[in-house]
Amino acid sequence: MKKQRLTKKLRIVTLWLVSVFWLTACQSDEETQHDRWDVSVKHALETLINEEGGKGAYAVFDFDKTTSVNDVSQALWVYQIEHLRFADAPKHLFLDGITEPDVVLDGLGLTSTQMGTVLKEEYDQLQALREAGWSLDEIHATDVYLDFRTRMYSFLEGLADSFPSEVHLAWMPGLLTGYTLDEARAGGGRLQRRRANAYSLQRHPHQPDYRREACG
Repeated sequence: MKKQRLTKKLRIVTLWLVSVFWLTACQSDEETQHDRWDVSVKHALETLINEEGGKGAYAVFDFDKTTSVNDVSQALWVYQIEHLRFADAPKHLFLDGITEPDVVLDGLGLTSTQMGTVLKEEYDQLQALREAGWSLDEIHATDVYLDFRTRMYSFLEGLADSFPSEVHLAWMPGLLTGYTLDEARAGGGRLQRRRANAYSLQRHPHQPDYRREACG
């Protein structure tokens, strides 16, 4: 059983890594050469590669907010929320990657299972609107979507406040559960075309009320 859980986690993380690296890999050479690099940094890196390349040496770089501007995993997460692009995560109450779903979350007064149950109900309502022909712009104006988005943001905050980082950081890649590698790559490509750096965690104005009242 433990081996199966470990295998599942490794698959989730693999999907997440593929989608993250796709965001940067799908940039054109022209963008990389001219739009994305400071001239002095680009020259220093090229010099290092030319001098040390092919000798078996390697370098390790931080990614979010270092190699890439802003947090790419959060940008992908926000993209999933705004475009309602979840595969199997709703079927699992958005609990993939959470090892203790019945712990009451700090600041929310609810467990992950309780949060996930409501998120699943809201997501099903939103999918019904999509199937009825509603556009994303129309859906974004509904109370159901605003509640869903705010609840997702609050869920992440609750996990971050209640567990060590390895728990809440495993949650976002867990939301890719059910996607194939090709589907994850396609999602990364769509996000890149919309400029990943345009996506950031911005608190919805209703969120403080939600955390204080709806979760109290």
